[in-house]
Formats: sequence, C-alpha cells, structure tokens
Amino acid sequence: MRRLSAFLTTISILAAMAACTLDKTVHVTGVSFDRTSVTIREGEYVTLIPIITPDNADNKRVALSSSREEVAAFDYCGNVFGIKAGTATVTATTLDG
Repeated sequence: MRRLSAFLTTISILAAMAACTLDKTVHVTGVSFDRTSVTIREGEYVTLIPIITPDNADNKRVALSSSREEVAAFDYCGNVFGIKAGTATVTATTLDG
C-alpha cells in the first residue's frame, strides 16, 4: 500500500507542476498601419508599415491582402503599387492569430 501511496503522491506532484507551467508567449493584440488612407497614382508605390501591439509581441509577422488586386497590389516588403484607377483596401492579418 505504501508503494501505491508514494506513486500517487508523485503523480499528484507532477500534475501540479504541469498546471503551473505558464505560456510566456506574448501574443499580438492588434495591428494597424502607419497611415489610415493614401492615394497612389498608377505606376507609383507607397510603403505601408504595420504597427503591431503590444510592442513586445513574439510573432510580429503579418500577411497582406488587397480587396482589389487589379487596383492595388503589394510585395513582401510592404510596398503597395497603384495598378490602375480605383479604390482598394489593403488589410494586414497577423500570423499570430
């Protein structure tokens, strides 16, 4: 009976230790751009800088998307190119979720 008791005590201690392990990852709580709107002429480009909050987030990577890629397209450096006249929304989505 003593072995069983010692075994159960060990399991209880390990379970308590596992419950105390905290996720120390700093998750993203918001993303925006350095400007809220911009006019880009056909053939020109503007660099949009994503602003991630909090500043100390562990994964600051973002994916960009354009509501109308025939009007505004982008590259992986955050440059948004004017393709033709029109209106488009560029959205940044964090890879952190």
